[in-house]
Amino acid sequence: MPKPIHFLRNLVVLFASMGAIDCLMAKPGSPSPLAVVYALVFAALVFGWCKAHAAARGNDPPAGAAIMAAFLAPIGVPLYFLRSMPVGQALWSSAKALLFFAGLLAIHTVTAMLFELLPI
Repeated sequence: MPKPIHFLRNLVVLFASMGAIDCLMAKPGSPSPLAVVYALVFAALVFGWCKAHAAARGNDPPAGAAIMAAFLAPIGVPLYFLRSMPVGQALWSSAKALLFFAGLLAIHTVTAMLFELLPI
């Protein structure tokens, strides 16, 4: 099974490409034409990360935690941590995950701003 870091790197690539594609394809004020595709790829990557993270720690993820993390990441990832780690470690990991999600949004925004500067 791939290492959890590979899934996180793919999430960074996904959000950077989302910023670029949205800038080039989406009309201002309307949702991205590929929003469903992005959501499915995001869910698959988070699900894979959850499984790989649990495997790297030498255990199985709690029942339903990977599905919850995939489809409701802001709730599911902290829930996965709380169900699979001691409370202190789970809270710290949840804080790091929140910062990672904020970083993904920043990557999307910066990429979109950079592609707006291109003379196309």
